[in-house]
Amino acid sequence: MNTSMYSAFDSDQDVSILSVTKLNKEVIEIVTKRPEDFSFYPGQAAEVLINSGKDTEKHIICLTSIPSDNYLEFNFATDDNSGFQLHELKNNNQKMQIGNLIDTIDINGEGVFIAEGAGIIPFISILKDLKDRNELGNSILLNVNKTKTDIIHEELLNNLLGYSVFNILTEEKTAGYVFGDIDTDFLKTHVIDFDNLFYLSCTPNLSADLHRQLSMLGVDDRLIIENH
Repeated sequence: MNTSMYSAFDSDQDVSILSVTKLNKEVIEIVTKRPEDFSFYPGQAAEVLINSGKDTEKHIICLTSIPSDNYLEFNFATDDNSGFQLHELKNNNQKMQIGNLIDTIDINGEGVFIAEGAGIIPFISILKDLKDRNELGNSILLNVNKTKTDIIHEELLNNLLGYSVFNILTEEKTAGYVFGDIDTDFLKTHVIDFDNLFYLSCTPNLSADLHRQLSMLGVDDRLIIENH
């Protein structure tokens, strides 16, 4: 994670939670009110404190709203060791404290976005903002998940990118979805221009494999940008 931070406020600030939704077995979405003085860039995450009895530690969670929205939306992956549970958020918690903002990936316009699992989360705000500013261009998304039920925001992504979204399932064969792993043959079939920027938000293993494959296909290493 990038250690470069700045504060959206002069000091940490509480915001009211409007809704909490479980998107799949591990990803939660929180929507909050947006303070008038709050500013951020697409792809940023925030240090937050969920005000429940068990949660005394700040968490870093990604903004998935865009600067033109009048609310704040956050998505994050959670588990039994996260420090809080979904039922606590729904039943006992009405506030969330927002502190420093953190850059997650450096975006320089359209490109090939490759995400694995919850790695799609930083791309949500980025892709929505590019669409909002009519700057998606010829961007494509390769979205890797184990099964269909692991995919989040599928309808949104299809609306943003249409036929330029390729959902790849590694553990389930389902009609209408690509099955298997990303390899050089897949990349040659679906990526037209290897002079594009390639944005990676994947596990270290997949990122290393993609670096190797893209290098074999002649992609300059300077065109490959990874999440922090």
